[in-house]
Amino acid sequence: MAIPPPRRTLTISFDDGYLNNLNIVLPLLEKYNVKSTFFIPGICTEELEIRTLWPDIIACLRHFYPNEIIELENRRFVNYYDVETRLSLVDFLKICEPDVRDHSINQLINKYNISHKIKSVPDEIWKIMNTEELIRFSKSPLVEIGSHGHAHYNLANINLTDAQIDLKNSKESLQKAINKEIKGIAFPDGSYNPQIKDISEKLGYYYQMAVKYRFSDDKNDLRILGRHCVSSTTTYEANMMLINYSFKNQGFN
Repeated sequence: MAIPPPRRTLTISFDDGYLNNLNIVLPLLEKYNVKSTFFIPGICTEELEIRTLWPDIIACLRHFYPNEIIELENRRFVNYYDVETRLSLVDFLKICEPDVRDHSINQLINKYNISHKIKSVPDEIWKIMNTEELIRFSKSPLVEIGSHGHAHYNLANINLTDAQIDLKNSKESLQKAINKEIKGIAFPDGSYNPQIKDISEKLGYYYQMAVKYRFSDDKNDLRILGRHCVSSTTTYEANMMLINYSFKNQGFN
């Protein structure tokens, strides 16, 4: 359970386990002697055909096929929106059960040759760490490792049994890799519900991170904290404005 600090406190955290955390972020933390928490998906410890997360597969697809009609089973996506439901491809994948989402991603990879095409994109923007890199990263006294789920599912959108399996797999695989207890979790895409909070607590995630609070009692629930997000796709000045806006509207947690 989270313990409120005696004064207003600012912490820095990163999600997704990108290799650039090791190669770019860590040297900056060392330069300024700043501690940070990195929420890592458990699949970083696995052998993967493409060392990236599924949202980056879709980003790669959009990069190389910006105007093409994307076909997936019996669905057709024009400008990446389903022609019938008007649901975006990303949002469709977010609400899929794990087996459906994974099957759909593999279909897109194979049909649109993503395994080959992504290699022409600079890997600092999509590549995630492997086990060896994660172990080296975790040995820094400035780095705390938390979980970001195992396979980056939207946990509130899948059945609770699959969500529990994913949360358990992530904790166990990360702990085995770095030989340290995993105490915290940042929910992928900020997706959680009261049941997910309870499951996480029972599995030993003593603190939990949202993006924005989703339920009325979250602010008084010491297990979970909100975060003010910094975008990687906009300017420094815009980020400062967004952070100020967030603090003004959400305050300190």
